[in-house]
Amino acid sequence: MSANADLVASAPARSPHEIPLDLIDGPEVLLNNSFAATIATHGVLVPIIVRRNGARYCLVAGRRRLTAARKAKHERILAVVHDDGDEVSDATYTIVENLHRARSIVSELAAFQTLVNAGRQDDEVQALLGLPKRDFRVLTQLLNLAPEGVQVLVEGRMSASSAKILAKMPLAEQRELLFRIEPTQRVTLEQVRKSRLRFQYRPTQLDFLASAVPDVKVKP
Repeated sequence: MSANADLVASAPARSPHEIPLDLIDGPEVLLNNSFAATIATHGVLVPIIVRRNGARYCLVAGRRRLTAARKAKHERILAVVHDDGDEVSDATYTIVENLHRARSIVSELAAFQTLVNAGRQDDEVQALLGLPKRDFRVLTQLLNLAPEGVQVLVEGRMSASSAKILAKMPLAEQRELLFRIEPTQRVTLEQVRKSRLRFQYRPTQLDFLASAVPDVKVKP
């Protein structure tokens, strides 16, 4: 067995670690200067996905990160390694590629939910979606959103900041707030904050908020 084959065979599967760039087969893509400069300075912090292919690796996801690392003349890159027979499904690959073409909090949440439901491990989901740990934690929190809250987010009537706070509330309390909002009205950050405080503190402790935060518009 060649030295490269020994190196590839010994790489742990599914656990992010650094592997040699010159052993990875994958296409290069166009990059913006800002992204390339970030990788050149800080390296690849979110692992790419590769599959063992004999004495080498085949790229599954992370073309921009791989291209930037090559242009920066890095010798190694952080990666999650799949075994030869451990196929990353076409559906998963399509989810990842579509996400990178049109990225938003809504598309990230949809892709995140799909991969989690498919039984993917946390490290693998983070790597497939190209998410830093902070954004991964946010999406984990957003899984607690009531379906009505997800719909409001999809419709663009609620910001990601509001959704993160709403997701920390029990489902019944989320629905109570959302039921009180007109279908054409935005769910504001102030409304969500006030609603969360209402369930955390006694009414007498909330008197000071009366003049500071506007009331939620109630359906007639």
